[in-house]
Amino acid sequence: MSNPVQTMRDLVTENFAVKVVALLITLWLSIWVRNDREATVVAHAAIRIEIPDNMVLVTQPIERVRLTVRGRSSDVNRFDPTEVPPLSVVASDEPDQMLTFTPDMVQLPQGLEVAQITPEFARVRLEPIARKKVPISPRLGGEPRADYVVGHVEVTPPTIELSGPASSIAKVQAVNTELVDITDRSQSIERRVQLRVDDPLIRYDAATTVMIKIPIDTAEVTRSINGVRLLAVNTTRLATIAPATLNVSLRGPKAAIDSLSPGELLATVDLEQEDHRGAGTYEKQPVVKNLPTGVTLVDYHPKNVIVSTIARPRESGDP
Repeated sequence: MSNPVQTMRDLVTENFAVKVVALLITLWLSIWVRNDREATVVAHAAIRIEIPDNMVLVTQPIERVRLTVRGRSSDVNRFDPTEVPPLSVVASDEPDQMLTFTPDMVQLPQGLEVAQITPEFARVRLEPIARKKVPISPRLGGEPRADYVVGHVEVTPPTIELSGPASSIAKVQAVNTELVDITDRSQSIERRVQLRVDDPLIRYDAATTVMIKIPIDTAEVTRSINGVRLLAVNTTRLATIAPATLNVSLRGPKAAIDSLSPGELLATVDLEQEDHRGAGTYEKQPVVKNLPTGVTLVDYHPKNVIVSTIARPRESGDP
């Protein structure tokens, strides 16, 4: 009959090392299972709303939702809350609608699930897309140099097509360019400009090249000059003109007009035809000459003058 004490001693000592290792593994697994309990972590996911092609979203869209993610601690610790893919939700063509965010929209690693989404709903408003061509209006700032003026400003193309919510498009009558400063300019400007659309929901083809031409010319003024001397030309006779001077109205660059004096101008009466008819009295229309470059005749008075001609007296010694 075996000794019970010896039997127990053999059970303990036989394969002792293996038994110690098994005991340690059992203890570690017990601790790991006890510590790997359920845990939660907060993550965020972007929202991607798919809009029908003929509609546009007019309310401020929700950009992201808050997710409470649940799972075992080991799975939660391996999870990166910044790498949750966007949630896609499809909107209908109804003007007003409520979008719902559900856990099945969220893609998570295996072993994790969504415990809560905040917010769960989002109210959105859609409008039909409208299109309209409107003129492009140039915006200028400042004033050119003294004695210079701005001519007719040209924008190419003159119009631009806009698209956006029908209610917004209906309010737009024109689109402004960026501000072009012409302060103290004396030379014309031609360059590319950007457009300024205040409503963020309104779109246009940003690839469109918009050019502006701003002619800056010397200022033109109108001035009346009196006492311009009249002279009879193309005649062999003595001529008397009444009145003897003209009053003229001229227009041109301010600097050129301001420097003019009556003596620099010439008004003539052509008597070539009358010279063949003999001495007499004639009504003639004068012509103003000697106008500086860029200066034009606006008007003059009188329109007609009276010219009297007589034969020249013979000088002594004439045959």
